[in-house]
Amino acid sequence: MSGSSNPRKDLTELEGQTNKLIRKQFVEQLTFLDSRTTAKQELISDLQEFFKKRSEIEATYASSLERLAERMSSKRSQTQKKEPTTTAELLNGLLNETRTLGRERHQLSERVSAEMGARLDSLNKDLQFIHRRVKDITQTCHDDLSRSYKDMVEDLKFYQATCQQAADSEDKLQKTIQKGKLLQPKEDLNQLRASIRKKVKEQSDREAKASELARKMRSKRTVVRNKYVLAVTAANAATQRYFNAELMDILEALDYDFHDGLDRMVRAYVDADQASLDSEKECLERLIGCSESLSFDTDKYKLVEESSSVFIPPPKFRHFFHPSDKVSRYIPQEHTENDLVEVASEVDQLVAQIEEEEKTLQFVQETLAQQKLESEGVKLSDDPATPKQSTLDRKQGLELVHCVVVLC
Repeated sequence: MSGSSNPRKDLTELEGQTNKLIRKQFVEQLTFLDSRTTAKQELISDLQEFFKKRSEIEATYASSLERLAERMSSKRSQTQKKEPTTTAELLNGLLNETRTLGRERHQLSERVSAEMGARLDSLNKDLQFIHRRVKDITQTCHDDLSRSYKDMVEDLKFYQATCQQAADSEDKLQKTIQKGKLLQPKEDLNQLRASIRKKVKEQSDREAKASELARKMRSKRTVVRNKYVLAVTAANAATQRYFNAELMDILEALDYDFHDGLDRMVRAYVDADQASLDSEKECLERLIGCSESLSFDTDKYKLVEESSSVFIPPPKFRHFFHPSDKVSRYIPQEHTENDLVEVASEVDQLVAQIEEEEKTLQFVQETLAQQKLESEGVKLSDDPATPKQSTLDRKQGLELVHCVVVLC
């Protein structure tokens, strides 16, 4: 600290710096530690509420899935009989996987409620313990710094008092010297009277004592000054060490294992949720297997085999002959070779007739197309022969249409 011409002002400035500024910082630091811990406790409380609600939601979802599976199973058992078809197996597989998913969600709900809650409770207890320890350590550091500041102020006071005493001794010495100069005789001391010699000797003794006192005070002032300088240096060093190193360590200790604890908790939650998702994925893969096993032919054969009495052909009808018809047994007549030849001849005739009709129809279509092109290319004129020609074309077209109708 730089010196000034007013010691009292220096002392007031130092006391203001230590009492107002630094001590105010100490109070604010303790307040910050409390607010930081309160914020983390609120975070833990919010996480506890979140996992509690999540557990309730999972439990409700699991119960709903199980109720759905049981209701559908009960309905099928009451209204339908068991069918050995792949479609029925698909529905049964879906209901079984729904029950499995419900059990997995129940396990997830219990794990979230129990494990996450226990982890957060443990983290909250550790947080409170660490907060108390850190606050005690911080208060101890503040007390040590306050003692160093107090010692520095006391050393300054003692240094100022010593300097004042040294200055007084110097003034006294100077006054003694000035007084001795006034009593200093001009002639030889042996020629003076005894009383004057005695006064001169006493003055010399007073000067010697004042000089010795001034010397001692200068030495004491040096010692006190060095002690005060060391006190100021120690206070500055302690302040820098606290604010640059110890305070950062305090903040680090306040958050000790908090982030790691949250990380472990989240990883445990992710593992639980991932296990549930893996089980759900296996359920979906089994459902895909059921859907891939769907087969119409398999269901058809199973249904026919299950209800064979429904699908087997009935017995053959017997012949009931009239009593007047003397037939004991009826034997169907077989086709002869001549009958087959006649049928083949009729088929050949029909094929030839069809081919001839197709050729005639093709010729009519080509003729109609050609007449249409010619009629589009003809230009209208005033020649009276033109309407007659058009009338003839229309008659030919109607005859062709009539032929087509007859052929059809």
